[in-house]
Amino acid sequence: MDRLLFIYTLLFLNFSSFAQNNDIWTSFPNKDTTLIGFKNKNGVVKIEPKFSGFTTARKFENIIAVTEEKNGKWESYYLTKAGKIVGRDSLFVFDNSPDCENEGFIRFTDRKTDKMGIFNAEGKIAIPAEYSNLTKVKNGIFIGLKDAKKNNGWRTFFLERRKRILN
Repeated sequence: MDRLLFIYTLLFLNFSSFAQNNDIWTSFPNKDTTLIGFKNKNGVVKIEPKFSGFTTARKFENIIAVTEEKNGKWESYYLTKAGKIVGRDSLFVFDNSPDCENEGFIRFTDRKTDKMGIFNAEGKIAIPAEYSNLTKVKNGIFIGLKDAKKNNGWRTFFLERRKRILN
């Protein structure tokens, strides 16, 4: 009986998580592949192509980092499925790519304080920008580094080592 209850519980959890993800939009390019938009699983266009290729996410679950050209200037912000714009010019960028949503959360950077925080799926601040660095949310948790000092540690190490080798 315990095994049967366990199997039913697993099946229920799998089906309920599948049901939550059935409204994921996927990206598609315009004719000359310079811009991307999003459509739902039935192919209905939800957002016409207007975002630059810098918008690296190919799935739009709840919130996404986007960049678009308006009046000759590039604007970056987070966009929710409800059309709410948040975090103008506060995209968290790592390795030349903006952050992607993970479990309904996305990281942002406060440019004035150079601190990081996290938006929820609705674009509300879930974690204030008080951290020097944050990991993505995984299994409902994140790791935050608070009050850390930036240092070019590895770079300094390699430069010093290179100087010793060359001299």
